[in-house]
Amino acid sequence: MVTNRCLECGCVEYFSCDLKKIASDYNAEQGKYAGEYKQYNVKFDHPFIEIDNNKCVLCARCVRICSEVVGANALGLVNRGYDTYVAPALGNSLKDTSCESCGMCISACPTAAISENFTFKPGPVKTETIESVCHYCSVGCTLNYHIKGGHIWQVTGAEGQVNKDGNICRFPKFGYVAMNDKARITRPMKKENGQFKEISFDEAYQIIADKLKSGKPSAFFAGARLTNEEMYLIKRTSDQINATTGSFHYLGRGKGYGQNTPYNVPFEQLNQASHIWLLASEINKENAVAGFMISNNRAVKHIPLTLITCKEESSMERKCDELIHITSNYSFIRAANHYLLSNNLQNSLFLNDHVKGLEEYKSALLKNSFADLCEAAGCNQDTIKVFAEGYNNAINGILVFAEKNLCALAAKEIHHLALITGKLGKTASGILSLKEKNNSEGIQNSGIMRKVKSNSPEEWNAVFSQSKNLFIFGEDPIGCAFDKNQVKLWFDNKEFILVQEYTLTETAQKADLVMPASYAPEIGGSFTNTQRTIQWFDHVISGPMEHNSIHQLISIASATGVSGMNDVADAHKEMLKAITEHASTKELDMVTTNHTGRVKYFDYGCDAEFMKTTLYFENALKK
Repeated sequence: MVTNRCLECGCVEYFSCDLKKIASDYNAEQGKYAGEYKQYNVKFDHPFIEIDNNKCVLCARCVRICSEVVGANALGLVNRGYDTYVAPALGNSLKDTSCESCGMCISACPTAAISENFTFKPGPVKTETIESVCHYCSVGCTLNYHIKGGHIWQVTGAEGQVNKDGNICRFPKFGYVAMNDKARITRPMKKENGQFKEISFDEAYQIIADKLKSGKPSAFFAGARLTNEEMYLIKRTSDQINATTGSFHYLGRGKGYGQNTPYNVPFEQLNQASHIWLLASEINKENAVAGFMISNNRAVKHIPLTLITCKEESSMERKCDELIHITSNYSFIRAANHYLLSNNLQNSLFLNDHVKGLEEYKSALLKNSFADLCEAAGCNQDTIKVFAEGYNNAINGILVFAEKNLCALAAKEIHHLALITGKLGKTASGILSLKEKNNSEGIQNSGIMRKVKSNSPEEWNAVFSQSKNLFIFGEDPIGCAFDKNQVKLWFDNKEFILVQEYTLTETAQKADLVMPASYAPEIGGSFTNTQRTIQWFDHVISGPMEHNSIHQLISIASATGVSGMNDVADAHKEMLKAITEHASTKELDMVTTNHTGRVKYFDYGCDAEFMKTTLYFENALKK
């Protein structure tokens, strides 16, 4: 009887409904306690979330997860007793509340009372469930793709190494639609007379081989969304012809992003914090699952959260206990360091035992006046004093920050703060750097930027001026640029440009040859998350092209004389060996910084897919 009733409405959760499972297991009879039945209108006014109170069992899981984990408080229980139902806060449309469109209410619902608002009504479809790792941000959540007929129908969270409770954010939850895009490139495309025409893979490989053997100066670029194995093959090919290798993701932003991650506080230690400071991060949007952990610890364990932001209006304001508005992250941290050193509040035992360069750094920093640094930070002196003393004195103080919103020198000064206070690398204490893309850390570890000396705009201008051939994999520098006209100049006077991409992006349109790109589950491999955990996932989806990205990169590498690699497993083994050979235990040192006002060239991690999904959310919520 339960099964028949569920089939009547074509319920999308027919195969996953907890209520149906329990009712079937206990042989519940639907008519035994028959009585009055309330009928509600189904709410379709949110682009991603459908609310059907007719299926609600009033467990309030959605209300609790929205409040205690997400911290949005967008849902509540209306009325009491038999008249109770779940509704958006104040009875408004969910779009008009503080809802963050994360989909956590869907994940928590045991029935289909809150479900995904599909653009079509699929009905109950039996799908194949396959596991992989998210390709959006650097947290490294494990996902379940639900697939049938080569089409991704849904994405849910799996209980993974990082997201042990199965929580995921809106990007994989709803952003999977991009993976079903019919506009995907599936064959190589060569530009002739200004128009692209499809060619065979063999012809494309011959064109690439000729360019690689031409002896002309070349530059290779690897995107931060790529797997470690793809990055390794790109770097190996580049090294074979002595080309420059880089990533637009970090281009021109200086050095300093790689030194914090080895000492990151593990996510599982956040619940041991005595105080958390959040700097330069819209964590609920940029690295939401890490944000869920922080919000949940604030709600359940009452761990205080202080938000430090340059934004006039931050989406995190309602989730914090204290708000500090500043105008410069770099100057704010320098002012805190100045206050601690000038008042002899540093952890001298830690510094003397582990750190080099303190006196030189201190001497240079104290040449600045504390008042001037506070003014540059856009913050009064007392506020900075309270922050510096509070972080210094907190037994388990953790400073969480978003790399994407900081220059490299600000990241370096945060490193100095953790050294001065003696917190670096200690249990549930110190810093937690959140990177922008799923494999931003892989860029650092792979040696993609190793040949780059200063990573300054001047150095890269020289590279673009000298290079005749550009090989770009998984990045859209023109489409993601803040100043498109400036970036377009880098592509002038080039003899050959290759772009490997999912769709015909703005950068791909400038190419002479476009190769089709594979999504991570279509090739297998690994990502390195912001905790430096290498997360392996299998090749679990058959992509739409004859040769996937790994096959292409192995073929390209072989044209330069690279041998001994036949598949992703071979590339993985070689990649691990290369990382081990270059790994070293570096001394902790303090280096004087001088802010040069370097700008960030690209948004969205220079990833067209990330940009497309972000804009998809923004536009859908505006309607």
